[in-house]
Amino acid sequence: MSDESTAGRTSRRSWRLRAAAVSFAVLALTAAACSSSDDTTSTPTGGNSNAAAAAADPSLPKLKVGFINQEAGSAGTYPENKAAASAAVNYINKELGGIDKHEIELDACATDGTVATSQKCSQQMVDDKVMFVTGGLDNNMQAWYSVLDPAKIPVIGGVPVAGADFNAANASFFVGGGATTYPGLAQYIIQFMPDVKKVGILANDTPGAASALPLVEKPLRAKGIEVTDVKVPSSQTDWLAPFASEGQRRSRGARRLRQLHQLGQGPGDAAERCADGVGQRLLLTGDH
Repeated sequence: MSDESTAGRTSRRSWRLRAAAVSFAVLALTAAACSSSDDTTSTPTGGNSNAAAAAADPSLPKLKVGFINQEAGSAGTYPENKAAASAAVNYINKELGGIDKHEIELDACATDGTVATSQKCSQQMVDDKVMFVTGGLDNNMQAWYSVLDPAKIPVIGGVPVAGADFNAANASFFVGGGATTYPGLAQYIIQFMPDVKKVGILANDTPGAASALPLVEKPLRAKGIEVTDVKVPSSQTDWLAPFASEGQRRSRGARRLRQLHQLGQGPGDAAERCADGVGQRLLLTGDH
């Protein structure tokens, strides 16, 4: 077999890998964004005949894409990510002709917020010989790399959570995750809430939250703002108690609490009701 023939096949596989990654990521993000819109739909012009003409060829080998997402456990579940990914694959295969007429096959695996299941799903990707792995959100994504890297399986897309995600040699992301969003929270307080002197932070007790906290705390402390944080166990689903405790601890002589923002797991509307009269502006952070 000639080197030219081998190089040609390698080039085509590389093109398919890039095309599958970009098409899948863009359409999955679009599907996720549209999932909260109204239910009105329109019928494509031309009916089923046009859709069939554009469909991928099922007789060709499928392009297997791995998908790891957290869908069980108390640390947070994100089933909407799986729904968006499945919708994206279905649209690519049926309406866009697949990738070079090849269908994409989604090899999905759900984690439960533990390192063990993240490693188990990573091993499934290796055993199934996927082209690359993408993800919705997994709090223990850093556990993927030790399994995927030796098999030379790249991670493309998903949400970077902890430091290992940002430094992984074989991973590329389309969003910045906490590294880009958390400093913005601190800047918002500094720029638009100049009278704030003290900030309390509730954070999940997870690697992702530990990586994110300094991104909020350092800019605030540099401006002379006192910052304290309370780490909430990832298994705790009710945040009302730590929310109230942190607010009451600072309520002496302080003004009415104002909830600035909430990320990740949190008490939602119940926290806003709890906030009335507690006495301080409180920043809630999560792990993503």
